[in-house]
This record gives sequence, C-alpha cells and structure tokens, in this order.
Amino acid sequence: MRENGFVMSKLAKYGSATGNALADIFVLECRPGEFDAQKIVHLKSGEVLYSGISVIEYLYFPIDMIVSLTCDLSIGYSAEFTQIGCDGVVGISALMDGHATRNTAIAQTSGRAYRVSAEVIRQSFDRSANFRRVIMRYMQALMQESAQRIACIRHHSILEQLCRTLLMASDRMQSEHVNLTQEQLAVAIGCRREAVSVAANKIQAAGLIDYGYGKITILNRPGLEARACECYAVLSQAFSEFLPRQSSVQNHTCNHEGQTDEP
Repeated sequence: MRENGFVMSKLAKYGSATGNALADIFVLECRPGEFDAQKIVHLKSGEVLYSGISVIEYLYFPIDMIVSLTCDLSIGYSAEFTQIGCDGVVGISALMDGHATRNTAIAQTSGRAYRVSAEVIRQSFDRSANFRRVIMRYMQALMQESAQRIACIRHHSILEQLCRTLLMASDRMQSEHVNLTQEQLAVAIGCRREAVSVAANKIQAAGLIDYGYGKITILNRPGLEARACECYAVLSQAFSEFLPRQSSVQNHTCNHEGQTDEP
C-alpha cells in the first residue's frame, strides 16, 4: 500500500522545503533571493490563470490546490488533458521559445500557490543543466498522462476512472478532502455528469468515500486504489521519478508564510 500516494509520501519523506516538488528543485538551483522574495498567492476556485493565445508572465507552483489545463474548441466545448498540483508547475510553455500558450489554465479548487516571474524561471532553466533535465522529465510525465488518459477513456469504466481521478486529485492537493463538483469530475473524465453521479454513489455505498455536493472525503484509500484502473499506479510512478533526493532538500529551506496576498 502507498501511504497517501507516491507524490505525497515522497514529499513527506524527504522533508519538502516548499510543499511543491518542482519548487523544491527550483530552490536548489536558483540564485539567492530569486524565490524567497516571491509571494504565495491565494487562488479561488474558477479563477483563470491564462486563457487562449496569451503570453505567460508568471508560473504557478500549487501547494494545496489543483489547476486544470484544458483545450478549448471553437464550438464552445473544452476538454481537460491534465491537472497540476503539488507535483508540478503551471505555465511551463513559458520556458519554450514561443513563450505563449493556446490552452486555458483554471483553478479547480481554492488554495495556495507560489507565483514566480516567468523570466526568473527561464533564467534558471537556461543556466542550470540539472533544472533543465528535471523540467524535461516533468514534461515527459505530462505527455505520458495525456496519452494514458486517451487509453483510459477508451478502455476503462467510468467507476475506474473516477477512482483514479479522485486519487490523483488527493495526491496533488496533499489532502484526503477533494472539493470537486460532479461537473468538474465529468470534465476531467470526459463523460456526462449523470454517469459521475452513478459511479460516485456506488463507491460511497462501498464505504470508500463520503460524498456531498462539491465535497468528497476519501475514507478508504486502499479500497479506492483497488477499484481504480491501472492508470493511477502508472501515472503516480511517472510523476514521482523527478522528485529530489532527501539529502538535497534538507539542506535548503523556504518560508511557506513569506509574503502572502490575502484571499
């Protein structure tokens, strides 16, 4: 059994300095003052970080929340291709030559994130071979998740996908409380809201979750993992492989409180 998922257990094991796996790497590679002076911002559920064809000015390292990345179609529909939490960073395309994105990033839950200037991150990316290597491995994990989701949608049941989605969200929020609505879960899975409702009622009846409107608590993680499709284990492993070593992070600290914007 994995205690609280791959990412959460590893963050606890090596003593995360920031509460975000990639921010921990950045702390090791950045110059003095480049990260400590940045603010922790409080994002609200539904807040759009960027949308459409836009230049990304800031990157966000979520701490206890998740951000959804979606591909928007001209007919008005959108499809989610990944969620980002304490295992990653939002706005990674700013590190590429184009510096722009055609996707939408929207906060799925309320919570805290580090907001860092894209230029500051880009300088560390250009300067540090180790940071570049970690970012490229993270991008590989994102691509694997997109591919895994396609296979998952085609071959796994809604119930299996819901269990996988809840477990991944829990890991990325570092909490057993997942504040997602049926509508949000339906977008994440790519199905109708009614199908999510049926699957959620089944796993609640089995005593695996406690479920109310927009509030889900995981009661039995081993049981939920047993019901989830194989994609959860595959993706959890992929996103845990770039985490820093315990000895490296323990020698660096970052003040979580720092400067904060009031919610």
